[in-house]
Amino acid sequence: MSDSNNSKMDDFELVPVPDSAKRSWWVISLIWLAIGIDISGLFLGAILSEGMAIHDALFATFVGSSILLCWRCFVPI
Repeated sequence: MSDSNNSKMDDFELVPVPDSAKRSWWVISLIWLAIGIDISGLFLGAILSEGMAIHDALFATFVGSSILLCWRCFVPI
């Protein structure tokens, strides 16, 4: 067997990560932002499915997403 690993999924657990495999802070921050959006989306769907009218649900979604966006802009990751 060869020691080289041609897989695109290498976690570099025993060696330093080479510069070519490093991700920028921008990519990592987008991943963390997406995690927050997914969790808030679950809660939003659960609450809005209780029976809000469509225009109330859209307004609540807009206001809540705006608050979350402002919060994420000022809270360090």
